[in-house]
Order: sequence, then C-alpha cells, then structure tokens
Amino acid sequence: MSLELVHAWAPRGLDGGGPGFHVVARTAGMPPLAERLAVGLSGHRLDRDPRPTLALRRVEALGSAWSILSSTRPAPDAGGGPNRVAHHLLLDERDLGSVDPAALVSEWRPLERWEGPPREIAAPPPLPGSSIGGMPCAAWASATGDAGWAGEALRRIEVLGGEPLVLLLPARADPRRLAVEMLALLPRERRSSFSFADRLDHAPPGTTILCAMLDPEALAIATKPMPAGAALLDLRAPASPPASPEADAARQGRPLGGTPERPAVAFGAVEEETIEPIDDPRFLAIPIEVVLDDAPRSPRLLLAAAVAVSLLLAGLVAWLLLREVAP
Repeated sequence: MSLELVHAWAPRGLDGGGPGFHVVARTAGMPPLAERLAVGLSGHRLDRDPRPTLALRRVEALGSAWSILSSTRPAPDAGGGPNRVAHHLLLDERDLGSVDPAALVSEWRPLERWEGPPREIAAPPPLPGSSIGGMPCAAWASATGDAGWAGEALRRIEVLGGEPLVLLLPARADPRRLAVEMLALLPRERRSSFSFADRLDHAPPGTTILCAMLDPEALAIATKPMPAGAALLDLRAPASPPASPEADAARQGRPLGGTPERPAVAFGAVEEETIEPIDDPRFLAIPIEVVLDDAPRSPRLLLAAAVAVSLLLAGLVAWLLLREVAP
C-alpha cells in the first residue's frame, strides 16, 4: 500500500498539540510504524541548508521494509518566519513490484510549502504506471564529461556490497536526473533495492543509502566524514574516462546485464569467395604432395638411377671387349 505524509510547523497538528512541528497530512489508515519512520526522516538544517533535499531510502524496522521517497526544504510561513516542510512517499514491497522506481523519481513533485489546516488524505497517492527503459546518460555526460561514470558508479556500488558510495559532483549536477539515469540502467528487478540521497547525514537505524551524491554545497555541510578507497568517487574535476562494461553500457544507454548489440555488416561490400567442398571428386583424384628442398629422394627414383648407371657401365665394358678382339 502506498502512503503519503507531510510534516511541517503548524499551530496545531493532525493529532492535536500546540504550535510546533507536526504531522499535518497523512494517508488515512497509515500504520503507526510507517508514520514514525517518515517523521524520523523529516529534519532539515534551516541554519545551514537553504536548498531542498531529495532522497530515496530503504528503511527496515520490526520486520517491515519500506522505500521512502522524501524531500525536505525551507518554506517560510505566511508571516515570513522560519519553517520547513517535509514530504514523504512510502512504498511497501507490493508497490515496488508494480511501480518502476525510475519513473517514480522522475515524475514525483513534492510540496514546496504547507498551507491550511491539518487533514487526512482519503486516497493513496497516485503512482506512475509508466516505465523508463535504458537510455544514454546525458545528465552524467553534461555534469562529468562522460556518461560512462554512471556505469562506473553502479559497478562500485555492486562491489561495495552495501557500503555507501559517496560521489563528489560539480556544482551543475542535478541529483534527480543522475539518479533516474542510474536507475534506468539497472534491470527492472534490481531497481527496487537502489537508494540514494543528495546529502550525507547520520541516518536513523535501519536506513540504507547506497549512493550519496554531493555537490560542493552539500559537501560543505556533510555531517559524516568522507570514506576512503573505492567508496569515494571524486568527479569534481575531469578524469580519465572509465573503462568497463558498465561504463560502455551507460554510454550506449544499454541496461546492465543486457547483450551488446552487434554492429550491422554490409555484406554487399565484401566480394564472396567460392569455396569448393572437400568431397569434390576433383580433389579426391589429385594427390596432394609437399616437396621440401632438403628432403631425401624417393627410393623408387634411386633404384631407377642405379639401373641406368649399371646399364651404362655394362655397355661401356662390352664396347671395350669388342674393340680388343676386333682384327
């Protein structure tokens, strides 16, 4: 069941209470556990972070697993006072079996501010029925100079086996588009396990982020130290193009695990050569022989030569005898 929750400052929350940060909207019938998970992901550092955030997290707690697509952003109230709004879309395993996460991240548009009294939302949020296939990673090419880095990032995520990969990106990068292109490269059955965020913060227990995509501003306010080794991929400056099957797939827009397309062959440009079959009677009637310069002569030829020499000697001897007895 898909669910929706909005958390913001309000004079009164959906469940009562005085002025403060409250749940101001949620899908009717939302399980308490799902509500607590979403509320726990609602914080925003108003003092240091003036931009909206975006994250698709995997959260497991008490035997339940959810994918939570979230955005938090500063949203001054009507009087101009400080406020922030957090908008969450929660999907359980049944949702993930019928929804393409790539299309979900691409099409979802979170609230930019909250107005009006708190309310329950009667119907589940609409989910995209479309799916996004593999495509050349144009956003990666624009941000980093080479679309292949999308494939290299996915390769490293696979190698890390659950440890987060931290990507350091140039200022012009768009995390939403980068994430959509990465998701589109994955086979459909692997997309539901992918998670990302455009901030690097301490997450609640049970929360999984496989890829943190940080531009210079997000890096400046990261609350966790940078990893080392393969878990850190710095693309802020041009680097040598990656060389791997995953990088090639990203450049071609071919889903990982697919079969590379074979180039078309222009047969008309090549003159056909006639090959005689090996059982042609002409080949069977003609012996094949290889003669080497230093090879010994055939015994039959040696015998013929010996006979010829003997006859010549015999003829010479006979001629001499006849000459002596002649008068």
